[in-house]
Amino acid sequence: MVISVCEATQIIRKEVKEMKKPEIIAVWGNPKFASDFAYNFARRTRKRTLICDLDFLNPSLDILLNVPINPLRAMGDLTGVFHMLEAAENNFLVQAMYDQFSVKRREAPNLHVMTGVYNLADYEYVGMDLLRKVITEARNFYELVVLVVNQNPYDACTALAFNEADLVLHPSGTDALSIRYFNNFVYFFADKQQVSVDKFKYVAYLDKPPLADKEFLRETTFGSFECTVSNAEPKKMQAMYGVLFQKLKLITQDNKRENHWLGARDANWCGGMKREGVTRNAGSSYAE
Repeated sequence: MVISVCEATQIIRKEVKEMKKPEIIAVWGNPKFASDFAYNFARRTRKRTLICDLDFLNPSLDILLNVPINPLRAMGDLTGVFHMLEAAENNFLVQAMYDQFSVKRREAPNLHVMTGVYNLADYEYVGMDLLRKVITEARNFYELVVLVVNQNPYDACTALAFNEADLVLHPSGTDALSIRYFNNFVYFFADKQQVSVDKFKYVAYLDKPPLADKEFLRETTFGSFECTVSNAEPKKMQAMYGVLFQKLKLITQDNKRENHWLGARDANWCGGMKREGVTRNAGSSYAE
């Protein structure tokens, strides 16, 4: 059967339109981007958002989001992940547990931060089956779940997150080495871990505007390129994340509440980062 170009275009547009909105997104190898991504989505939509630190080799969300490591200091030094693993072991993964064992920021109470493993010696006590339950059950209680994972292809948490996620974002530069790295690892995960290549999306995450054009990036990443986010221009970062959210079908273009969220209280914020001249704690992106 032969179809015209017009008919093929209509079929493709229909398939794109019917794509399911992602509920779990893994951010691969860039916790700074993951923090900005989750924070911006939570502030923009005011919907329940969970970001979980699964980079057990180098956890960082407590520093990047300026939150305590232990959600319940009165109950010892267990992090959010270990509390939730205990809840999974007891078959008690309910919304109240996610609420209780995540830490939150005052100006973004709908953003829940689940801290990870801060002692490498404790990694061996993390049950992957229990962790999978924690991740999959989170779909029932959050509009979006963001999983922070490292770049080690042999890390068990990275493989688990890639299999459970609806999308995998890789924020990186536009140089030849970064693009080759992305393509090589996509092939590795597809071949060795049976992760669908359609899950992987490439985001140009830069300190300055990209030297390569969009068509070049789409071609060299085999269609995985989504958009550019530059952290050198805080005033434009909010709009850049808005474009990315729309491309990923996390928000709709015509939803005013989702696209116009800065009010008087947010005057010193741009894309999740405070403007220059505003005091913040050393080493933190989101100091009070």
